[in-house]
Amino acid sequence: MRFSAEVQGDPDTQPMIIFSGYGRDVVIESAKAINRKIRGGIRININEAVMAMAAYVMRQIAAGVSADDIGEQVCDLISPDNVMIGVPESMRRLVFRMASGSSETVLILDSPIRISRYVLRGS
Repeated sequence: MRFSAEVQGDPDTQPMIIFSGYGRDVVIESAKAINRKIRGGIRININEAVMAMAAYVMRQIAAGVSADDIGEQVCDLISPDNVMIGVPESMRRLVFRMASGSSETVLILDSPIRISRYVLRGS
């Protein structure tokens, strides 16, 4: 299975390919390390957030879960408190492409991490 992830922030910016062609084992093992960071209270960056979501998507596809159901569930994986400032805004659209043989599945997620309202204060 070929797998890629593309992220777009603001609508006037170009999409950025986070990874393309990684094997399932690489994604799953990376996600394990990322999940340990989250459990330890360490905030993750955009690449790590995408990798954690990608591992979840891969596992669900292997389990036969439909793309619609995956799309609903994946948005609950990572909260704004788990990521660095700016990550949710940089992930306004996340596109996963999964190809196996001649078939391709595309999963598009809009705002996969809720954007928190926050105020920056001066000292």
